[in-house]
Amino acid sequence: MNKFLIKIILIIFSFIQIQSQVNSNINKTEAQNTKNTKQNKEEDKKKFNLTESLINFYNEIMDINNKTNSNETKKNIEDKNQKQNEENEHMRIYREQYERRMREQNERIKKAQEYEIKRQAEIVRIEKERIEQAKKKEQAEREEFQQKMIDSNFNEVIQIYLEKNEKDYLYFDLDSHQKIVIAFFLNDEEEKINFLFTGPDYRGSNIEFSRFIRKNFLFFEFEAPRKGEYIAELNNRGTKENEIIFAVNEKYDKKTDVLKSDNIDKISLLLNNIDNNVNQLRNNKRIEINKLNAHNQRVNQNNKSIVFYSILEVITMMGVFIGQSYYINSIVSNL
Repeated sequence: MNKFLIKIILIIFSFIQIQSQVNSNINKTEAQNTKNTKQNKEEDKKKFNLTESLINFYNEIMDINNKTNSNETKKNIEDKNQKQNEENEHMRIYREQYERRMREQNERIKKAQEYEIKRQAEIVRIEKERIEQAKKKEQAEREEFQQKMIDSNFNEVIQIYLEKNEKDYLYFDLDSHQKIVIAFFLNDEEEKINFLFTGPDYRGSNIEFSRFIRKNFLFFEFEAPRKGEYIAELNNRGTKENEIIFAVNEKYDKKTDVLKSDNIDKISLLLNNIDNNVNQLRNNKRIEINKLNAHNQRVNQNNKSIVFYSILEVITMMGVFIGQSYYINSIVSNL
């Protein structure tokens, strides 16, 4: 716009110079041609009209400006079109890259899902195989246990009832190298108990010899390394009260019997039988006493609970009585 104004000013300045030169020439012509008529002067004036010249000059300038603006507009349009084309090309490339990334991501997600499905299926298959193998193993062990029970003779068979999370103890007075066979099973095949067998060590302390966790049946053989009292602990880890069939067989190992029973006379045999019978009676009485003590312990616990709740009930009733008395007294005093 500034360039255009400068051009206009320069053109007007040039036009003024030309006009002044033309006027001087006219004056000279008038002086020399005094004989020219008014008609010639009018024709000369018609030949050069300032307004028309300015109009023509303005039109020429406007045409030039329009052409310039047209060229600039065309260039701007071409630049805009080129820029738009570049932006469209960038957008197309970005969209293609984005679609490619999305396809790759979807493929990765799909592969991950397929892998997870296969992994879960493999876990389920392995778990099923493990359960089946555990069932087969338990069935084989149960059949072996039943066969051992058929082939064995037990001196004592007792029934034990245990509440949930309740324990019971069986005591055995064993001599050195004396063998004991313990077997038990639960009537409910879905329930489990824990079995712990402890006894004395060489210092006289009670130590653990064997532990079995969550067993429905068990056939246990043990040879006493030294004389002393051995304890079998039964712990009901099931979900309800369970009935346990407990069988015991105590015997001596003939290979370690230094008395050599072939050379013992009849009196020694009778004494040994009496001693065995006494030991058996002692063990039976010990078992009965332990069961009685356990029963008494449960009764005492129940009695303590009853006493506690009775005292709590008495205190509550006293509180209610005092509150009622205070309420009645307040009503009577208001009357």
